[in-house]
This record gives sequence, structure tokens and C-alpha cells, in this order.
Amino acid sequence: MVNAMRLFIAVEIDAAVREQIERIRQRLRKESSLPKGAVKWVEPENTHLTLIFLGETTDDHVMEVCRIVEDTAAAHSAFDMEVKGLGTFGNPARVVWAGITGNPALKVLQTNLRRTFEEAGFPVENREFSGHLTLCRIKAPSAGDVLKRKIEPLRDELFGVSFADSVCVFESQLSGGGPKYAVVRRVKLK
Repeated sequence: MVNAMRLFIAVEIDAAVREQIERIRQRLRKESSLPKGAVKWVEPENTHLTLIFLGETTDDHVMEVCRIVEDTAAAHSAFDMEVKGLGTFGNPARVVWAGITGNPALKVLQTNLRRTFEEAGFPVENREFSGHLTLCRIKAPSAGDVLKRKIEPLRDELFGVSFADSVCVFESQLSGGGPKYAVVRRVKLK
């Protein structure tokens, strides 16, 4: 039997920004009065910016994943990311997110990681990168409609600036109580 880990590559978010997002998340939870189970809110400590989702990765490939991240990070400098605005994905809305404003350094880092993983034969999602922080996943279409209306006044809300000085390889462990994320390797940007 081959063991596997569910992996993704991400940038951690500064605590001050996570606190601002949590303040809005709590406000939305309170004001929306949604039925139990209609929305799965992301725990504050799980807030991160996913760069690449690899999914199930066999144990014998984990070291290669870490090496790719190390080599790529060594060629990129640390940078600031402005976290601003709320929006949704899907129609009806299935995800509420906080945006990452266009940062050329972030886009170049993500593009280089993606290209390197593809060249190494790893399957990566085939969609355009859209830097965002997930606040919740919506299970019921009616809840999506409610949240879409509630976030409209917050579409330009500024949550702050997060300093990206490292890239992490995370393992996602799925459980009945929601996912748990563990850092497999943290690599400093130059």
C-alpha cells in the first residue's frame, strides 16, 4: 500500500490581517441568520493564500515537492500583499472570499511554481490564478444569495497588508470537524 498526503503550496497571512477578516466573518455570521449547515466557515488559523493545489501526493514525491518549492523560492524576493475587498465565486455563490490586490511579484511566484510543477509531471489545476482568501464555502443556494447581498457594501473593505516572506508546503488532513492544515516545509523567500 502506498501512503499519500493531500498537499498544497501556500503563503501564510499575517495575524493582524487574519484578525480583520475574522471580525468581518463574525459580523456576517451574526447578521446573516443562516440555517445550520448552510455554510462552512473557515477557521481563522486556516486562512492562507493557496498558490498551487497538488492533492493526493505519494510519500515518495513529498521530498521532490519540497525541493521544487525551495528552488523556486530561492529565486524570488519577499513582498507585500494588500488584502482588500469581498466577493463570491459561483452563481449561485458557493464561496465568499477576500481579495488579494494585483501584485506582480505574487503572480510571477505562482506562475513559476505552476510551470515547475507541470514540468516535473505533477498534475496542477488548469485554471487562471485568482489570489484570494476563502472566508466560507456555501452549501445551500439560498445562503449564497443572502451572503452575496450582505457582502456587497464590503466589496472595497481594506483588511490590511500581509508580508509574504516564505512559501509553505501544507498537508491538508480532512476530518468530520473540518480540515486541519500542517506545515510540511516552510521555505524563506530571498
